[in-house]
Amino acid sequence: MNQQWKEQLKKHRNNRKEEILTAAQQLFLERGLGVVKLNDIVKQCGISKVTFYKYYKSIDEVIFAVQMKILREFIEKDKNWMTKGKNGWEKMEYVLRIQIETLKTDKASVSFIGLFDMHYRDHYPTPELENAFLDLLKKGRSLFKNILLEGIQDGSIRNDIDITTLQFTISNITSATIQRMALRGKILKYDQGIDPDLILEQMVNIILTYLKPMK
Repeated sequence: MNQQWKEQLKKHRNNRKEEILTAAQQLFLERGLGVVKLNDIVKQCGISKVTFYKYYKSIDEVIFAVQMKILREFIEKDKNWMTKGKNGWEKMEYVLRIQIETLKTDKASVSFIGLFDMHYRDHYPTPELENAFLDLLKKGRSLFKNILLEGIQDGSIRNDIDITTLQFTISNITSATIQRMALRGKILKYDQGIDPDLILEQMVNIILTYLKPMK
């Protein structure tokens, strides 16, 4: 009976933490990360500040929790690359197109990542949050590196560029472009007269063309 009570309590705590994250994420997307205050979150959740502090130490911790949850889901989604394509180049194409598809199916999450990058553009609030976040990023960073290594080994990807430089170049180009389309795609279409989908398609084509071995 005692064990059952502990399991129910754990489930209740996890559900409450998830409720706080969901409500906070909605507010952050509507108003911006630097605008939302603790009072806004507790009001949205229908809880007191005392209850909030049972689960999170600060708004920064909530923001990082949302960001890390989104990234874990994206990392999990990308795991299928190993079974896709005949070689590294085709697997890279699969991963790039999956990321674009994510923009269409989960624009809110992509937008949040963009807001996070802008909000913490030159520092992290605490060493604890920084370390936890960077540990998670290390798992995601291996994705492009592993695909590039496979492609170099099977001859489908060029081998004349430093793999670390290439890895982070692709990661930064795709992340920046996809986030920009998520946050400003509609206004960019109006300003530039080009459908954001065409820009994303061109980005994929440019990267894939660049990765092909030199003749």
